[in-house]
Amino acid sequence: MLGRFSSHQHTTHQETDTRHTKHSYAHFLMPTHSFNEDAIQKTAQCGYDPYCVEGAMEGSYSMPPTSATSAPTSMRPSDMKREANEQFRLAHPDIHAEMTLSKIRTVKSNLLEAARAVDLEISTIAHAYVYFEKLVLKNLVTKKNRKLVGACCLFLAAKANEPKGSWFQALLEAMDDQLDVDSEEVRENEFMVFTDLEFNLFLPRHEYMPHFERIFKTLDYKSVEEYLGNEAFYDIDYH
Repeated sequence: MLGRFSSHQHTTHQETDTRHTKHSYAHFLMPTHSFNEDAIQKTAQCGYDPYCVEGAMEGSYSMPPTSATSAPTSMRPSDMKREANEQFRLAHPDIHAEMTLSKIRTVKSNLLEAARAVDLEISTIAHAYVYFEKLVLKNLVTKKNRKLVGACCLFLAAKANEPKGSWFQALLEAMDDQLDVDSEEVRENEFMVFTDLEFNLFLPRHEYMPHFERIFKTLDYKSVEEYLGNEAFYDIDYH
């Protein structure tokens, strides 16, 4: 089991009944304006950056930085992996040292394979990536719990983004195959992950679309338009 993987030093209310201490999550229950692009533009600089973990460009952490001295034109995969992890560590010194970039990428790759096995929407996978990275940046993901946290993130993303009434047992089985996390563990810990995401599963476009585009490049579609069709994604009439 994941246990209390999060810091969970949330505000609590001490009840008069001394037998129990109750957790209050009321401080999370505030409007996030996830679908309101005008509000998003005013607050985007203060929140999650979808390029923070992987970098602003594809492969940002895949090659050593350029220098005035001559550099090898090619590197062995093991050397590239080590170099990428070192660059990531320099860029994110506050994240647990055991959480390397390669471990983060492996979890995300496992989530992608599990999602593809049950034909989830690409946007659902992108949502899961955002949830997972937010928890990594909060220092709530460790080497020990990373697979379970990732599985919970994909499970929550499917609940939030897939058609209502979807049957999730196949997804749970696929995550067990890819991450070796059984369905009981996911169901026991999904609410813990939900609280650490501050009950906010509905994301503005600027948070998940960079992940959508990266995932899309690994698949077989000719264009985004071919995959999405003619309907605007998250097109909402506010009037």
